[in-house]
Amino acid sequence: MRVGSFVPTKYGERGLLGWNGPADGYKDKKLDEQTYRIDVVGSEVTAQKQVIDMALFRAADIAITNGYTHFTVSDLEMKIRCVGGGIKGANPSFTLTAHLRNDRDSTTAAHVYDAAEVTRTTGLAIEHPDGSSQGKQKAYLANVKSCGTRKMQDPAQMKTESELDG
Repeated sequence: MRVGSFVPTKYGERGLLGWNGPADGYKDKKLDEQTYRIDVVGSEVTAQKQVIDMALFRAADIAITNGYTHFTVSDLEMKIRCVGGGIKGANPSFTLTAHLRNDRDSTTAAHVYDAAEVTRTTGLAIEHPDGSSQGKQKAYLANVKSCGTRKMQDPAQMKTESELDG
């Protein structure tokens, strides 16, 4: 297993490999004043939950930066990029569309997130992912297994730490 030399993806903008930094991290695209498409790619030792949390954190970051307090998500898509059929590795990716808003109750969407709460509950985990040998090995094996089974974390079931607590 090649996990020793790899590191889990930390929160940061994705560059082009060899040009502008790492090929993992986030990219976002503004669709309109209140809508952004966010795409996160993780390294092969990045847990699938980590890429989901990074996408949510990025949505919260965009909301706060633009003066919004809440956001909803739609168009959730979890994928795995298999290298060598998964034998050489697998990179999880997650994409969502974030809809920025200032009123939690003004929508019937299933997932309404408080931007400040998302940054509080996921910030430390995405800045400091589990880089231990055991953590990297666990993420690597789960990602490689997903290549064979095509079963990944269900993004429709995603919850922030505060939702889990409450």
